[in-house]
Amino acid sequence: MNKKIIFYIPSIEGGGVEKNLYSLIKYIPKKNNKIYIITANKKNNKSKGIKYVCPNSNYWNKKNRTIKNIICIYLLIKNFWSSKAVILSFQSNITSIIISKFLGFKVLIRLNTSLNKYVNNSFKTIFFKFFYSLSNTIILNSKFFQKK
Repeated sequence: MNKKIIFYIPSIEGGGVEKNLYSLIKYIPKKNNKIYIITANKKNNKSKGIKYVCPNSNYWNKKNRTIKNIICIYLLIKNFWSSKAVILSFQSNITSIIISKFLGFKVLIRLNTSLNKYVNNSFKTIFFKFFYSLSNTIILNSKFFQKK
């Protein structure tokens, strides 16, 4: 049975997140999986077994992440509305969790920054704990980070 694996990364910018993305893709068996990358950046698909779902124009490449996230939500719903899939979120985790619950997908989120960096009050702590608890799996990049 073929599984659709969707990597959700609205803004591919060439940093560490992208290196992690392509490293992880190497380890996913391509025989029984269809791999998609949803991004607002136009990409030339030269990779075997990977399909980019992105706009046909470079217009969105220089837009901010909020706009790119909106474009990716549209692309995700348009292309995978009636599919069964797993989303691996590399950016915009809250958005991908909400959309995955709406579409009935499993969702794995990747966290690379401690919540302490941007959670400075109890409301934000409750907000993030609630939404992150809705994900099926959380991938962290260190044991120290896992403790936090």
